[in-house]
Amino acid sequence: MLEMAFKRIKLPENIISFLLDLYKDKKIKVVTAFSNSKEVVAEDEINQKEVVSSLICCMYYNLLLRTIQEQESLEYSIKVKWPKNLVIEKTKKEELRQAILIYADDTIFIARFRQDLENIIEIANEFYTLIALK
Repeated sequence: MLEMAFKRIKLPENIISFLLDLYKDKKIKVVTAFSNSKEVVAEDEINQKEVVSSLICCMYYNLLLRTIQEQESLEYSIKVKWPKNLVIEKTKKEELRQAILIYADDTIFIARFRQDLENIIEIANEFYTLIALK
């Protein structure tokens, strides 16, 4: 699935190969006060402690982010009139639209109404099923 995510954003093949090799057949041990555990092959593709993990997560979850964020009916919108010049009472209108936030393996869905949130969760569940996280 990681390879498909890389190809979708059109990374060059040599970069894809390099990034996949970082995660291929990764072996880990757990260090305890008594001894190290036996070596096991890691099944989780993305390790948060890796240097490139944030970049990999962005690439991996990009499709979910875009799918949800581009549906204007599902977003939460904040509008404010920001003072630009207090002397002449000039203001600037600012707007922030957001429906989803992701950092590493943490996801936050934002919506105005319960039905919107349920729609976002349905889209996310389809994505997680597609990438075999569920």
